[in-house]
Amino acid sequence: MTNHTQEKVYTLYQLNKAFKQLVERKLGDQTFWVDCEVSDVTFHSSGHVYPTFVEANPEDESKLIAKSKANLWRNTSELLRQKLKSTGVKLEDLLKKGNKVRVLVSFNFQETYGLSLIVKDIDPTATLGDIEKQKQLTLNRIRKEGLDKYQKELYLSPIIRKIAVVGSPNTSGFTDFMNEINSNNFYRKFKCKVFPTSVQGDNAIDEISSAINEAGMFNVEVIVVIRGGGSKMDLHVFNHYNIAKTIAYSPIPVISGVGHETDNCLIDVVSHTAVKTPTAAAEFLYLRNAVFRTNLGISMDKVVKISQNIISEALRELQSNREEFVHQIINLVRIECDYLAKSELYLNQIIQRWVNETKEKLDRFGRLISVNATERLRGANLLLKNSSDELIYSISNIISEEKQKIERQLQKTSSGGVNSVSHNLFEIENLWNVLILRVSRSLEIAIRDLKHKGEVLEKVDPTRLFAKGYTISTIEGIDLNKYRGDMNGKILKSYSDKNEIESIIKKIKKR
Repeated sequence: MTNHTQEKVYTLYQLNKAFKQLVERKLGDQTFWVDCEVSDVTFHSSGHVYPTFVEANPEDESKLIAKSKANLWRNTSELLRQKLKSTGVKLEDLLKKGNKVRVLVSFNFQETYGLSLIVKDIDPTATLGDIEKQKQLTLNRIRKEGLDKYQKELYLSPIIRKIAVVGSPNTSGFTDFMNEINSNNFYRKFKCKVFPTSVQGDNAIDEISSAINEAGMFNVEVIVVIRGGGSKMDLHVFNHYNIAKTIAYSPIPVISGVGHETDNCLIDVVSHTAVKTPTAAAEFLYLRNAVFRTNLGISMDKVVKISQNIISEALRELQSNREEFVHQIINLVRIECDYLAKSELYLNQIIQRWVNETKEKLDRFGRLISVNATERLRGANLLLKNSSDELIYSISNIISEEKQKIERQLQKTSSGGVNSVSHNLFEIENLWNVLILRVSRSLEIAIRDLKHKGEVLEKVDPTRLFAKGYTISTIEGIDLNKYRGDMNGKILKSYSDKNEIESIIKKIKKR
């Protein structure tokens, strides 16, 4: 056991007081700028703030090499709040767990509470610089892993109706989005499913990531992540890697509408489409639908016009082919008629020539018979008398034979003419059948072509679009988009799948 009788013994209070005097004498009112990290903070209702500062081992951030409690008194905190207003940063944003800060401190030692730091000032640029540094590191990681390309490869429908909205319903940005999407003058038939989440604070990162994952499991066409404006500290949650990764891997296209015109968050890099504000996100959706509807009307007009031109051209071609066909038929009939006329004339000439030749033969036979009869009468009247019956019989046989020859010749000649005529008629009939076949083939091709064009027209029939929920509006039978006159007081007719509505135009808003 140690003997303390020869040594002076101090109380704990005396020791702490001596240390306090030493600190005050050596350090006094000296101040020091210190770079550190906020590990914990308490904002008291009295206005005092009690942060705890730490410094991690650069080689192993899970291990601490320094830790110190600090006090930020109410008077100083109020002055700092006024000073930070010009930078757009709140004191609560700076002294947030996990933030890197640069603070101006002095030493304070109390016998009861021990050593602590007194915060005199805070340099917001250091914290903002650290945010930008973290943001750049995260951006480099996103690009290295290719997360900035996945969403760009997804198909975004030209007309969108089912929307998943990820945001905080109690914020102005959320209200602006819903008002714009439901009260615009272009398209209002949206179906919005809200996935509420906080957009700042320690739980915001996990809540936003979970909401996006949940939205991706629903039957929606697009996911909209919205948040109104704020400081860089407020929006820093949307620079977090986990949220960026969740958006990149979403199977549904994501539209980001975070902040104001000048804000830029990392979710804009990984989203399919990035717009500046929640209101701009709503405008993007309803204008996309309006543009598609307008382009559809223009395309329909072009299709109808092209189809009409094709049909007119086909009709002209058909009429031309018809006239050409009739002309060819008339020429063929004329040629065949000429051929038949020439054949008939030629046949008549052959028959006439044969008849003349036969007549000459009969005349010669008659003269010969007369000469022979006269000589025989002169030479031997008795023989003639005795032979008259035989001669008459012979002459009769000769005449009969000649007559039969003539008849056979006539029959042969007639048969040849008929066969020639029949052959020509057969050729004409064959030619006619060929022509009929060609005409049928041409008509079949034309009918098939017209049928195909009819099917094309059926596919772009406006009534099919009515069944999908579209409408067409006209004034005096003219499409609303093409009407150029004064519309005030005019009757507007709107056509849908099952209704025809007439309304009077009282107010027009130009855009």
